[in-house]
Amino acid sequence: MTAIEDIWGPYYISRAKAMLGGSWTADNTWWGMKEGTVVISPYNAAVPADARAAADKIIAGWKDGSYDVFTGPISDQSGKERVAKGERQYV
Repeated sequence: MTAIEDIWGPYYISRAKAMLGGSWTADNTWWGMKEGTVVISPYNAAVPADARAAADKIIAGWKDGSYDVFTGPISDQSGKERVAKGERQYV
């Protein structure tokens, strides 16, 4: 009951400045929440406070590096553990 917003303006400005300044090079860019190119829209009023708090904690951890969605424990829908605690799984 929210959405992501892609805010690419700052990235495009930085790339344009690099081009104009002569320092532009081709590269891969993976900007996200930490850099501010991905943000969460305001929560819908129907989202309970505890769910908001849990989501905000994950977002803060993603930004400061203390949370990684690919680090276990990760369980499937039946509850079976697929990635052990502390292990990382990138698919």
